[in-house]
Amino acid sequence: MIVDNTILQCFNRCPRMYKWRHLLSLVPQEGSAIPLHFGSAVHSCLEAWYKGGGYSEGIAAFANSMTGKSTDDKRNIPNGLVILNAYWKKWIPEQTLSVKHIESAIQIELTSDIVFCGKVDLVVEMFGDLYVLDHKTASSFSNTVARPNSQFTGYIYALRVLGVPVTGAILNLIAVLKTKQDFHRVITTRQDWELEEWKRWVCDTKQLIDIATQYDDFPKYTHSCWQCGYKELCNSGPESLQTMIDSKYKQEKWQPWVQPVEKAEP
Repeated sequence: MIVDNTILQCFNRCPRMYKWRHLLSLVPQEGSAIPLHFGSAVHSCLEAWYKGGGYSEGIAAFANSMTGKSTDDKRNIPNGLVILNAYWKKWIPEQTLSVKHIESAIQIELTSDIVFCGKVDLVVEMFGDLYVLDHKTASSFSNTVARPNSQFTGYIYALRVLGVPVTGAILNLIAVLKTKQDFHRVITTRQDWELEEWKRWVCDTKQLIDIATQYDDFPKYTHSCWQCGYKELCNSGPESLQTMIDSKYKQEKWQPWVQPVEKAEP
């Protein structure tokens, strides 16, 4: 089984959501993709800048990525340009970080039947130590936690297995607001016991996925239905389910590991 943090977190959040998204490959046709598309466009700009591109090159990458995408009152091209202009003034050029790798694909054989994959935004050197740096766009930082954080722990574990001795991770927070610009960076580290705990969590989750798939038993965890894009499917009976799927969802496989990723030389 090939897994990444998105798949693992999805199953642990709600097995029924995992079935809709990762077994049937369903995504809502509208609405819920707006934050994802906006965040991806911001990533495109930052990737261009950290590869050594100029201001205009990064802005063009953002605008091109947003062309034809749905928007809302905060996640749109004009506001994105304001946010990115403020980011450029605050962080570019980086004064304390030396960029070693950009948009690096990682893939390790975690066990004989689990391959763990991911894509690291940056690997940077700061004061002699290596860190994973991950960009995150959000309208609120209140729910952002750097530790525990399974994504960072997995990246640190995988990079160490691949021979990159990262000390920890840096969460590069970019606020998506209408009236101001706000940026923060949170540094976090991991000890060996945390990495081993993460590996056990992955193995346990994979075992639960196998059992659920074998018996086609994916229960609903209703603690977060209010923000779930699949609640209409969960509320549809057998006689109306296919009609709901056809009218409001489309198929889109989650396989980011199959896409080619460029890596900058140190």
